[in-house]
Amino acid sequence: MKPGDLRKFNALGFMTLNPCVSIERVADQAFVVIALYPPEWNPEDSTAYVDLLIGDQLERGWPRRWVERNSEALNASR
Repeated sequence: MKPGDLRKFNALGFMTLNPCVSIERVADQAFVVIALYPPEWNPEDSTAYVDLLIGDQLERGWPRRWVERNSEALNASR
């Protein structure tokens, strides 16, 4: 996963719970990865968090591992 990637969240029944994310709102939605960055407490983990654009809403600081596990890359030729 890298900035500029187009991805789509899984359907609601296939997403893992995360107390920081309203999965009902993002399930089955396409999004664009805007940025990957480290947490302040561990600057060596340069891709721990992700900012993404869902529709016209910029979402900041989502856990990268959760986003990767609960979404798939979309092929631009689809």
